[in-house]
Amino acid sequence: MPKRWADEEAAAHPGLTIEEYRRNNLLAVEVTSEDVAAAIVALCSPSFAKATGAQAPVDGGNERVV
Repeated sequence: MPKRWADEEAAAHPGLTIEEYRRNNLLAVEVTSEDVAAAIVALCSPSFAKATGAQAPVDGGNERVV
């Protein structure tokens, strides 16, 4: 995966490697745009017809605001 300058800058501040920064969450996983898209598709399915989707974090258990 190509490095993005935002990842490099953000990882440098807490003293982490880029890979450590990307997986720095409760589940220790990298969350990608594909993961967010899959969640949106699921929320648009009949299974979630009565959910508002007002808050559906797809962040691996991340407490920081990005």
